[in-house]
Amino acid sequence: MHHKSPKRTRRVLAVLTLGASLVVGCVLVAPRVAVEPVTFEHPEEVLKGTGPSAKYWALADRRVFAVMAFLNATGYDEEAPNAQMSRLRIKVRETLASRLAAHPDKLREWRRYYDAHRRGSWQYANFALSLSADVPFRRIRPNRELTYKITAWELRDLPKVLNDFWTTAELEGVWQELRPEYAAEIGRYRRHASTT
Repeated sequence: MHHKSPKRTRRVLAVLTLGASLVVGCVLVAPRVAVEPVTFEHPEEVLKGTGPSAKYWALADRRVFAVMAFLNATGYDEEAPNAQMSRLRIKVRETLASRLAAHPDKLREWRRYYDAHRRGSWQYANFALSLSADVPFRRIRPNRELTYKITAWELRDLPKVLNDFWTTAELEGVWQELRPEYAAEIGRYRRHASTT
């Protein structure tokens, strides 16, 4: 009967372990994303400056709106120091609470997701910028373009969750109703930017 030497067995195991680590590492670090440019097909959501602020433009971005609405619906309560929730944020929270009252199981599921993936809102917003600009959300920008690479891996299933949330909460209607206020809020930053 032929036995492998312990030294050779260790070498084989080391090679197998290294190979498995490389494969798993590649999958964990860089999930495949079909890279596309981000295109905005809703011209009313692109806010352009006029007069002295003509070089300034901003976006009423439904990706960021969806992520922030999701966080507000599932338990995100943080606020900047010495700041109060804006009237618009309170309105979003109240509207979503009303709409989601008919979906307690879904809300529990989303809250579990948020509890398991607690990150700063800025990390969620950064991840949202790697998604397509419209529903259904899907990844179109690679992890290397994101500031928070580990978050990109941990939130890899967020597009699916966000699409479910968008549909169930009828977020398109909320977005259309509140977008003018959202744009006005952005406009306040635009006025500030044009004076600094």
